[in-house]
Amino acid sequence: MANKIDKLTPEQEAQIAVYRAKGLQIGLNTEPTDRLKAIEVIKELYQFIDKPIPNIFIFVRSPFEAQIVANELIVNDDDDAKLNAWNFVENDEWVKNIIGNKSRTKDYKFVATHNYGYGSNETFWVHFYHFFKEQCGIEYPEKSQRGLEIFDKVSQCSGWHYIFDKCAIICDRPVALKMENRVMHCEDGPAIEYADGVKIYVIEGHVLNEQIVMAPETLTLEQIDNEENAETKRIMINRYGVSKYMLETEAKQIDVDQLNLEGSSMRTLMEDKHKNRWLIGTDGSTGRVYHMSVPNNVNTCKEAHQAISGIDESNLIAEC
Repeated sequence: MANKIDKLTPEQEAQIAVYRAKGLQIGLNTEPTDRLKAIEVIKELYQFIDKPIPNIFIFVRSPFEAQIVANELIVNDDDDAKLNAWNFVENDEWVKNIIGNKSRTKDYKFVATHNYGYGSNETFWVHFYHFFKEQCGIEYPEKSQRGLEIFDKVSQCSGWHYIFDKCAIICDRPVALKMENRVMHCEDGPAIEYADGVKIYVIEGHVLNEQIVMAPETLTLEQIDNEENAETKRIMINRYGVSKYMLETEAKQIDVDQLNLEGSSMRTLMEDKHKNRWLIGTDGSTGRVYHMSVPNNVNTCKEAHQAISGIDESNLIAEC
């Protein structure tokens, strides 16, 4: 970089949200890939990395189809000769046949390669660098600036892409993306869905299986107890029903108190058999009971609430 800055001005800080919104808008785009534009910018990418430009561009509906196609090309190297550059219809038929042939796809292995990019999902870092160039006057080396421009173009016309010597595989963007509080999240369906029917279930940014999201009533205590991932287990308990889970696992009471505020109700700190701790409180206005996961090292309701809210209750607690 040609220069540096010591501190952002208030005006520059205000622009951070603007650039974040721009990037998020591109990242959440669910329109189909613009194939002609995608081909042109992928060609630019090959030139940028000093690689011969292939004449074969294969379009797929998701990264999952991309993996199947990549397996086919690696196992049957002569198949790429059957593809037709620019002829999307015939290429699409070839992909359709590969995807539809279950005997050829059931045993495919994940193709591990660093020669891929995230397309529209690259926008988070692209706009980070745009901000410092456009708002702070930072100048990047010529090659870095060129790379930034190329990845910006790719992010605006397609999803993931895979770069090979003889061809490029280009994915469509998802047809549906759902977020809440700036993380992928959906409690009644897939948070990410592709045109080929692939669905990804996510709650609070954590990837889960379909059962946890769509059929939590079918979960069993055995499934919950056998789950090794702590965050997945926490969400499973929430979906199963914390009250039901604590009752069936004979959870014990650790502490109980009440805020010294009008309308406040009793609250209780509970611990289940796995040493997970939960703060249970009631909304005085609605009567709803809330079960909040808290750190395992808290020993009082006050500590638990302060850990999840950051509020100092020193003068608000009445002993019970």
